[in-house]
Amino acid sequence: MSPEAETIRDSRRDQRIAALQKANAKRTQIAELKRLIGDQEVDPVDVLNQKEHEWYEVAGSMQVQDFLFCIRGFGTKTVGAILEEFSLSGKVKIERMSMHRRRELIHLIQILQAK
Repeated sequence: MSPEAETIRDSRRDQRIAALQKANAKRTQIAELKRLIGDQEVDPVDVLNQKEHEWYEVAGSMQVQDFLFCIRGFGTKTVGAILEEFSLSGKVKIERMSMHRRRELIHLIQILQAK
């Protein structure tokens, strides 16, 4: 194999490894946020509401359904009802929601947590 072909192959391999490391880091952050919300160490309302919150960007990359499931007391029935209320697919990422819809979601979370 020519030196140019080896360089290209090594470059592609390095790109793949870098992409895998980046994806793994994102998955690790999401898992950590889920654990923190589930253990009630982080308030899910603050994460959704405050752009300066340290977990805001991570939460934005999560699917709405996954985010809701990690809140203590929110099971399949509750999450399904919330998604139906918003006519929203659970697969939509939080960052794709408008601020208006996000505020409505925050309000509903607060109501359900108060029960």
